[in-house]
Amino acid sequence: LNGQRLCMACGEIVINKRVTITGSGENATILAGNNANRVLVVQPGAEGTVISGVTIDSGYGTEGSGILVANNGQLTVRNSNITGNYSGWGGGIAGGYDTRIVLVNTTVSGNQSFHHGGGIYVRSGEITLRNSTVSGNKAWGDGGGIYGVRERVKLILESSTVTDNIALGQVGGVCIDGRAGDLTFSNSIVANQETGSDCAGTADMLSLGHNLDSDGTCGFTASTDQPFTDPMLYPLSLNTGSTWTHVPMSVSPVIDRGICQAMTDQRGVPRPLDGNLDGVAICDIGAVEYNPRLIQIRNRFTGETLVIPPDPE
Repeated sequence: LNGQRLCMACGEIVINKRVTITGSGENATILAGNNANRVLVVQPGAEGTVISGVTIDSGYGTEGSGILVANNGQLTVRNSNITGNYSGWGGGIAGGYDTRIVLVNTTVSGNQSFHHGGGIYVRSGEITLRNSTVSGNKAWGDGGGIYGVRERVKLILESSTVTDNIALGQVGGVCIDGRAGDLTFSNSIVANQETGSDCAGTADMLSLGHNLDSDGTCGFTASTDQPFTDPMLYPLSLNTGSTWTHVPMSVSPVIDRGICQAMTDQRGVPRPLDGNLDGVAICDIGAVEYNPRLIQIRNRFTGETLVIPPDPE
């Protein structure tokens, strides 16, 4: 799909067998619900389906208005933006029972739910975020960013960033209320939600180290973790690449404090870089690797690009 905006005016796209959907990136390939319909449904039998290089926006429905992964369904999303979708549960993405969802180099932002899971909602199963961002989503209940419910919900965050989300309940960031559920964090930021705590729920929280939260609610107790810490991130912007991200400021405590889990960051920038210019290149915490030589930020509303040189000594 090259340079197209496809509006689902006549109904949602239903995927019931293995397919690969490849777009051309942000603002080039857009799958839109036009504020009238859900955009995508992935049904059982579509195992191995991969969606990449697209923007999924303006979906509207009862559950998973951007993407709904039905019971026993599986989906991988790469290098994509899921934004501006509205739903009862799971504004951006919702998973049914025993689903498997993987997000790689993907941003879930600006989605809303009228109950739980502004960005992502999962009933049971496993969801993995690698080099991904969940930002600026809103829930009228809990889990402005991510919400899991029922039994056996497993959430894995690797080199990802969850920030600036809103919940009118108590948990703005990540909430897993499932029995026997668990959260595993590594090299990730869960911090500075606009309202509500960073983490909560009944699930077990396991830190594998090199994590940061801003209010101490995520159970980050490893020696390399940084609880109660401001990550000091720039606002969500298009910082090169095709997905919207939060770049660390030059004085951010995430710089050169992480562990390398991939050869590039969410934007495709090589990891590691020597962010603090001490002569040793170490990966940063979160979805984005700080480049001390140049920062480019594009305003998502005006389209203007701002180039920020390194801070003066």
